[in-house]
Amino acid sequence: MLRNPWLFYSSGEFMSIEKKSIHVRVPPELHDQLSIMADFLDKDIAEEAARILARGIVAAFYDFTLAHERMTRLGIGGKNGEK
Repeated sequence: MLRNPWLFYSSGEFMSIEKKSIHVRVPPELHDQLSIMADFLDKDIAEEAARILARGIVAAFYDFTLAHERMTRLGIGGKNGEK
């Protein structure tokens, strides 16, 4: 896990760490929007997509972690919510 995941996508110098590859498909309108943003920032579309995806994963994992902590405090565990 990244020590400070916010730095991963906020600065180009942190983007050089070793990464795993994934392939995603997005609707044409999202691809067009991504292309516009990448062009504006003078970045490759894949680089901008990775930065935006990283931001989303960090936010989603934070939400997941909070929910897990709350469920643990309530004594709810497992995938099906058994006590």
